[in-house]
Amino acid sequence: MEIKHLRYFVAVAEEQSFTRAAERLWVAQPGLSQQIRALERELGAQLFERLNRGVALTDEGAVFLAKARVALTAIEEALATGRDAGAGQVGRVRLGFTPAVRDGLMIKLLLALREERPRIAVSVVEAQCGGLLRDVRDARLDAAIVLGPVTEPRLTAEQIGEERALAAVSVDDPLSSSPAVDPAAIAARVLTVSGDPDAAAYDRVVLQALPDDGPAPRRLAMGHLSTVLLPAQAGESVSIVPASTRPLAGSVLRPLERDVRFSFDLVWRDDHMPPIAPFLLLAAAHPHTGVVLPGQAFIRTPTRSPGKSPARR
Repeated sequence: MEIKHLRYFVAVAEEQSFTRAAERLWVAQPGLSQQIRALERELGAQLFERLNRGVALTDEGAVFLAKARVALTAIEEALATGRDAGAGQVGRVRLGFTPAVRDGLMIKLLLALREERPRIAVSVVEAQCGGLLRDVRDARLDAAIVLGPVTEPRLTAEQIGEERALAAVSVDDPLSSSPAVDPAAIAARVLTVSGDPDAAAYDRVVLQALPDDGPAPRRLAMGHLSTVLLPAQAGESVSIVPASTRPLAGSVLRPLERDVRFSFDLVWRDDHMPPIAPFLLLAAAHPHTGVVLPGQAFIRTPTRSPGKSPARR
């Protein structure tokens, strides 16, 4: 028995006529009659009583009609769910993200998912970029947002956002009232870095805020990126953070004289692009999020169109 047999049977039952059912189904009447007879043979029951004008359901046919309608409804729902899943409208997604996007881009994407894709169950994992890339490569995550540019084997990356870097300093630091922090001022202080190989991409951005020449500043390695604001709050060092970062109490964010930027990539495995990936790229580029982020004037979305440029690998 095929799905078409159920559809043909229901159409004949509702129209009470092979002729009208054939017209409704856009099939030839002789072929429709043959399909119904084949269905009756398979069931071992007569479903219709053939009349001079049209047909009428037999008792067996009436019972089968109720079940056929339920089956067709279930099939249509299953097909719709499958189509929605393929289009990123429904399903589950395991999404990792670097702490660098926690206060900005991640809020934007989670709001967009809640509003536009409410039937997608999202589980999120915050971790250092190196660990996220390994988890995506080993299929523990479907996708991740990390500091870019990413050029890792077996992974595809698309830029999903970009933010200016700001300096986080204590409110008691003279730099807290500076209109722009120059590289020499940073070099004269203790500079917060991660020091973790899994956060090497963050440290590379931080070092861009330093002078090209001259002695390097003392560095305070904090390990996980989620803690880099703590020394700035305590007045122990200068921390370099994305513009969307929410400063801790007792600290402020100041612009840098240099145009230093954090670039963010959405990454997934080469052999499996998550259906939700195009939506995330478009949502990130949309200017309206329903939430005001710290330093939002410094946030910039990618200038290239995600759908038109080749992915970096």
